[in-house]
Amino acid sequence: MKIKTKFYLDKWVGKLILIPLNLVALILRPLFRFDHSLRNNPSRIAVCLFNGMGNIIQATPFLQSLRNNFKDAEIIFIISIDNRKLSNPLVLSIKYMI
Repeated sequence: MKIKTKFYLDKWVGKLILIPLNLVALILRPLFRFDHSLRNNPSRIAVCLFNGMGNIIQATPFLQSLRNNFKDAEIIFIISIDNRKLSNPLVLSIKYMI
């Protein structure tokens, strides 16, 4: 997939998906009373990086900080198949997306 296509999908299709989901979350918030604070450490953290080697390399300090602050959390790294060789050893689980 071309990088221009990835940026287009991220910008427009992502917004079309996230806006309705945010509206549903706002409506259902009082009903379910989800606590989004970090009082309890998360058990799973997903990090999505699709746009190439530079972003993955620049994310290393961020991943180190996540690992230091949430030692017991499973960090899921979602990257494109093309970047699988750049996967980070700080990540326990790696998912590939085309």
